[in-house]
Amino acid sequence: MGVHMFDLLWSDYFLISVSFITSLITAVMGVGGGVMLMIVMLMFYPPLTVIPVHGVVQLGSNVSRSFLLRKYINWLFLIPFVAGVIVGSFCGSQLVFNMPQDILKIIVGVLALVFIWLPKFKRTIDIPYKISVLGWLASFVGMFGAGGGMIFGAAMSRMNLSRQQIIASHAVCMTSLHVVKIIIFGIFGFAFYAYIPLIILMVVSGFLGSWVGTKILHKIDSKIFVYLLKGMVSVLCVKLIVGV
Repeated sequence: MGVHMFDLLWSDYFLISVSFITSLITAVMGVGGGVMLMIVMLMFYPPLTVIPVHGVVQLGSNVSRSFLLRKYINWLFLIPFVAGVIVGSFCGSQLVFNMPQDILKIIVGVLALVFIWLPKFKRTIDIPYKISVLGWLASFVGMFGAGGGMIFGAAMSRMNLSRQQIIASHAVCMTSLHVVKIIIFGIFGFAFYAYIPLIILMVVSGFLGSWVGTKILHKIDSKIFVYLLKGMVSVLCVKLIVGV
C-alpha cells in the first residue's frame, strides 16, 4: 500500500469503520475493543504489520479516552506500570521477531480466546510490586498483539475504583504500553510511513468512537455488551486460527 489516500483498499475502509466500533466498545466496557480490532485486522494483513499499526491506532484511541476522562485518572499507577512495560516489551520482542507469521497468528487467536473467556478472580491477589508485574505481563503479552489490555483491566476491576476511574486509568496506562511497543517496532525497522493514510483515518474514527462511547458511558449498563462481544470475538478467533 502506498502513502496516498486514494491507494486505500476496500478492506482498509472496512477497518476504519471497525476502529470506530471497537473504540466505542472499549469506551463503554473499559476493555475488549482492542482485541476485536486486532483479530479483524489479522484477516487482511500479516501479524508483523498488524501489531505495530494496531499499536498506533490503539495509542490514538487511548490518548483520546485519557483526555476525555482525564479528571478520573489515578496517576499513581503510571510510573510503576511503565517500569514493568519497558521490561516486558523487550522480553516479548525477543520472541515476536523470531517467530513464523502463521504461528504468531495462532498465538494471537488463542490468547484472545483465553482472555475473553477467562473468569474474573473473586479476590485481589496481593504480590510485591503488583502494578509493575502487571505492566510486565500486559506488555509481554501485548507484543503478540492481544490480551495485554484485558490482563490489566481484569486486575483493575478488583481495585477500589469507580467505573470511570478504571476506564480512564486503564487508558493512560495502555497509552504508555503502546508508546513503548511502537518505539520497539521502529527500532527493528518497521516502515510506519507506508501505512500513514490508514493509520490517520483509523485514529480519527477511533477518536470519534471514544467520544460517542464516553457520552453514553453513564447511561448504559455495560453488561448488555459482554456476551455479544465475547461471541463476536470468539467467532473471529476461530476463523483466524482455522484459516492459517
